[in-house]
Amino acid sequence: MENLEGRIKRLKKILESPLTVEFSKAHEQIEEIMERPVWTHEMAFPETLYEEIRNGKKGEAFGKSLIKATEMTQSKKAIIVTPQETEGIPLGVKVVGVLDLSKKGKSKE
Repeated sequence: MENLEGRIKRLKKILESPLTVEFSKAHEQIEEIMERPVWTHEMAFPETLYEEIRNGKKGEAFGKSLIKATEMTQSKKAIIVTPQETEGIPLGVKVVGVLDLSKKGKSKE
C-alpha cells in the first residue's frame, strides 16, 4: 500500500506539471489517488487535496474548494448543479444547492 506522501507526490506530478496525457486520463488518475470522485473545480486548489490525503477526511477538499471558488466570484454566490439525463439523453442540469457568501463577515443592521 502506498504511503500518504507517495500519494501526494503522484498527485503533485499530475496537478503541478504540464499534462503529458489527455485530461480524461489525468482525471481518472487523480480519482484513483484520492480514492473518490473528484470535481474539476477541486483541481484548481491542489493544497486542499493534499490536506485531504494527509488528514484522511474524504471529500473535505470538495467543500473547501467550493468555498474558495465562490469567494473568487464577484457576487460571492454559487449555484450547485448536477447533470440530468434520461436513458442517456442529456436534459440539462438540476440545481441542488446555492452557496451565498455575500453576507459573510457583515454585521446585521
